[in-house]
Amino acid sequence: MGSGLAQSILSVRDLEVAWGGRQALSVDGLELGAGELLGVIGPNGAGKTTLLRALAGLIRPQRGQITLDGADLRRLGPRQVARLVGYLPQVRSLHGDLTVAELVARGLLPLGAMSAAQSFGAVQEALELCGIAGLRDRRLSQVSGGEEQKAWIAFVIVRRPKVLLLDEPTSHLDYRHQMEVLELVRRLCSEGVAAVVAMHDLWLATRYCHRLLVLDRGRPVALGPAESVLDTELLRGVFGVEAVAASLPAGGRAWLPAAPSPSPSGQRSDGRERMGERGART
Repeated sequence: MGSGLAQSILSVRDLEVAWGGRQALSVDGLELGAGELLGVIGPNGAGKTTLLRALAGLIRPQRGQITLDGADLRRLGPRQVARLVGYLPQVRSLHGDLTVAELVARGLLPLGAMSAAQSFGAVQEALELCGIAGLRDRRLSQVSGGEEQKAWIAFVIVRRPKVLLLDEPTSHLDYRHQMEVLELVRRLCSEGVAAVVAMHDLWLATRYCHRLLVLDRGRPVALGPAESVLDTELLRGVFGVEAVAASLPAGGRAWLPAAPSPSPSGQRSDGRERMGERGART
């Protein structure tokens, strides 16, 4: 399941997470290279959020090892993890009374004390990188959904982490803002940041991600570039949908769900037996 990139910034070995004695996630051999955008897709309950929380050090796995920039995650303190990882959960606290700049500045708190000049410079740099410097004094309650999402991304990148973990950052946004958010993530990757993004939209995943990790029932089904892992059989077996492929203007193709798949049992078929075949093609 390696990325095939020379510089691995994150690796996962023999990872298992369980809830109440029931296995919720099992991933082995996953690697992420600097500058790579990995999309994590799968149906509801597939383990996407659990994987991101484990990578962020918020869940203690039953077994396995996660390595960040060559260091064992279990041996890193909270401040060390905060310097390496920027995690943005899907559900966040309400901060509508804060200005955009105040929110982004809060992203610096895990780093400890710094001068006002250092804080201002870091916040301004993050705002400019996200294209929202003109909104710094606007309250979050006064900006659009897409602008707010960019503010939250600025909140996690203000510390200049090496790894971004984003849980459905495009949810509840229109297509324009979804694309703007993912183009921002791609731009960050072009500067060397590695990103893992959990998402549902197959078209966006195909369009923006370098590789896709397909999860089903807590286990990897496929890993690799979209064109090598997505097909009608996988989409039927994992997502329970019939899908059609559409050609993209820049080349390649995107998959679009067309209808629910008929299933005599009312349940999805299990596509996990195909991991070996797909894993060999990554």
